[in-house]
Amino acid sequence: MGIEIDNKNLGNARPFTFTGNGGFAGFSVINNDLMSFEKTLKEVIESRFTVNGIDIGIIPLDRKNHRLLPLDVMLITVRDENDSEKSKNLRGVYAVAICKSTDTLREQQVDLGGRKFSIDILPSQMFNAPELINLFVAVVKDKYKEDTVYCGGSTLFVDEVNLKDQSVVLRSLINYLMACVTGASYEKNRRDRKLSDMNFADHDSSEVLYCERKLNTAPVFDEANQPIRADFIHTVTGRVENNNASTSFLGDGGVAREVSSVTGYIDILPVSPNTNTNVSNMCPWSSTGFAYGQAGSVTGQQTPAEATRTYVTNVVFTSINPAEYQTMGNILFGLVAGVVASWDNYWWVMTALNPKQQAPNSLHSVAGLGYDISQMLRLPKFEPIPVDSPEFNDAAWISVLNTYFRPDVVFSLEVGLGSAGEWKYNAILQAAIESYEDAVKPGSFNGFLIDLATLLTNGVFTAEYQKLGGDGRVVTTLRDRQTLVGSYYNDTLKTIRSVQDFDRRLLLNQVNGSVENMAIIADWNYASVDPSLNTLQRLGIQQDIIKRQAPSAKVTGYGVRVDFDSRFVRALVNSMRIAGLVLINSNTVTPVNQVQFATHINNALVSNIDGHLSYGRTTNGTSGMGAFNFSQHRPHY
Repeated sequence: MGIEIDNKNLGNARPFTFTGNGGFAGFSVINNDLMSFEKTLKEVIESRFTVNGIDIGIIPLDRKNHRLLPLDVMLITVRDENDSEKSKNLRGVYAVAICKSTDTLREQQVDLGGRKFSIDILPSQMFNAPELINLFVAVVKDKYKEDTVYCGGSTLFVDEVNLKDQSVVLRSLINYLMACVTGASYEKNRRDRKLSDMNFADHDSSEVLYCERKLNTAPVFDEANQPIRADFIHTVTGRVENNNASTSFLGDGGVAREVSSVTGYIDILPVSPNTNTNVSNMCPWSSTGFAYGQAGSVTGQQTPAEATRTYVTNVVFTSINPAEYQTMGNILFGLVAGVVASWDNYWWVMTALNPKQQAPNSLHSVAGLGYDISQMLRLPKFEPIPVDSPEFNDAAWISVLNTYFRPDVVFSLEVGLGSAGEWKYNAILQAAIESYEDAVKPGSFNGFLIDLATLLTNGVFTAEYQKLGGDGRVVTTLRDRQTLVGSYYNDTLKTIRSVQDFDRRLLLNQVNGSVENMAIIADWNYASVDPSLNTLQRLGIQQDIIKRQAPSAKVTGYGVRVDFDSRFVRALVNSMRIAGLVLINSNTVTPVNQVQFATHINNALVSNIDGHLSYGRTTNGTSGMGAFNFSQHRPHY
């Protein structure tokens, strides 16, 4: 007897996909890593937090139960119920992707004139996907029945972070909660057309602010235990000073507490020599007694100064970390502190780049620049700068600056996209990718930063910015240029470090006197600045170079460097000084022949900062869219 088959009664009357069924036979399952993370989060909240008026929620999303998810995700949600208008408060949500540092989503092949590269689509890039962001918001809305705003997302690598360790999870959780509280607060204020943030006019002047500047060689790790490059660390501390020393065992003041810290490094950018202007008259480190091409110069070449200046300097901040509130106003304050600390007494070149201040065999010694200079200026000798010579003193270093460096300096911020700290800089990143037409419109991210600068300086910023000719564009980024984010094991230092280490100086120091090795420098420069390359081609070349130099390197994401407009930086620093900020820099090296330093330098960014914030008590000691581009998907502030 035949059997009549009725497809409609077999349980699959609706269209389906094998990869999108969800769960197992109707059951939702949460995997072990998510369970461990959820358990530790709850333990931390219950035992290590005092929660006053803050409602914290945790929602695990197993990828097997959500068709759109490529990875397991933990949603952290927060709603502030403290203020009088709590009915208007939004619930913030932060997404954490749980994966391994070696995980990839897929590969993309890149062809560059016959050179083929394989570029990974990485877990951190999922936070660029609008459909996933919409999913996160929808899940939270469905559970809490509250208006919800997306506040950022990042990865957490289970092979590098112990999800059962409360101290480790605590550090990450604080970061997630700050992202939610800050993002939700800004969005609420945006809807109410209000601006609420730090105003320096409210600062108690009895608190004296100090900045300790130091060079650093040890690894520095972010909230997700990922290394970031930190060749220098500027740490601002505050201490309330007491005029009656006898009343306190601390003497004339209270306990010094950290206010903010800034990490970063100095990049050196090659440029075409300037043959049209008399650069020597503009140089801040002139009048040293070492005339160009005369005895005492490094090369002894009789070349005009303006024809040999092949470098400009770039102060690249890799993190700005307010100790308490991570608001954009506090980030701008940290930026001011970083600029002033780098600028004061020309610290960025007199200390940060000075080979006599570096550790022996520094990865980023300026020695290798000699190879670069030799080729660019067609010098007869192919050799490094003799920084290890006993005769190479501070005067010799100034001679190098006089001969090969323009006085220009650019201040930048480098951020890993999908990193634990990205949310803090969202407004800056979004402002950088705005077109000029959008940047100057009301409600833009650039406008938001200007408004915050005005509030921070108690209104002083506006006049200073206008005086300098500010046009409303405060931050930019080079089109199609991204950087690599990840780590590698340094055999010499015996430690894990950031792939941000790889720059022109590091690669030049590996030339070892071989002209043939300069090909890698040409490739690096090609990937950095050639306008014909797209993002994937740039990343492919950079990744190829790094893998050849450090086979252990792990690329875990991609980043972006944004450059602050000089008029914005100068106006912000000047207006903070006028508003009453006094920042006392310490741990500096007294420059040689300090009388040489000019107050103003035409067309140089730092030269036009009108006056020092350091107050005479310096202590001396020895745009596109897609997977590879971040997009403007979050609400305007």
